[in-house]
Amino acid sequence: VTTRTIPFYLDKPGDKPAANGDGKVLPASALHVLKHDGQWIQVKIDGWQQVGAERAMYALKGQRIFTAVLAGETASKVQKLKTIEDADTGLTWNQVELTAWVQDQGMLPNIDTLWVFGSDMYSKTCGTCHAAKNTTDYLANQWPGTVKARQRGTARDDEQGRGLQKYLQFHAKDVTQPKPQVTE
Repeated sequence: VTTRTIPFYLDKPGDKPAANGDGKVLPASALHVLKHDGQWIQVKIDGWQQVGAERAMYALKGQRIFTAVLAGETASKVQKLKTIEDADTGLTWNQVELTAWVQDQGMLPNIDTLWVFGSDMYSKTCGTCHAAKNTTDYLANQWPGTVKARQRGTARDDEQGRGLQKYLQFHAKDVTQPKPQVTE
């Protein structure tokens, strides 16, 4: 599980990788480890893409819980597993996976430690000026706007805000699927 936003690469880079890579994996994203090679890990990134917005990979169908953002032509390298139309919205979603390389740093073996940190950050930063809402008071797609609107009044940086947002989204009223897990 990623602890921060990290670049990923379709091909294993040499000694001096490009800073932006072929895209970015966002905090609290599960990566399935395929192989280790020195400081690099080959991983499989699973997710969902909304048809017409293929540069983003989401953790769950219909939920705007970002897993990865794809650069340029990277979207064409994603393997489509199945296509589903969301009956509630009429939107079409592709279940996808992408094999990529990431550096072997800033990772945790499971999400539990990150969720403890997210819960603590939420209660300390959002419960300082007002009573913090229960995470299930909002839908997953409502949390981003709420977090962004309140970001200005806190000492959190953007990266912490992304991690907090993902914690809140995975603990929202309408997220009943299992939380991200890591396989190796």
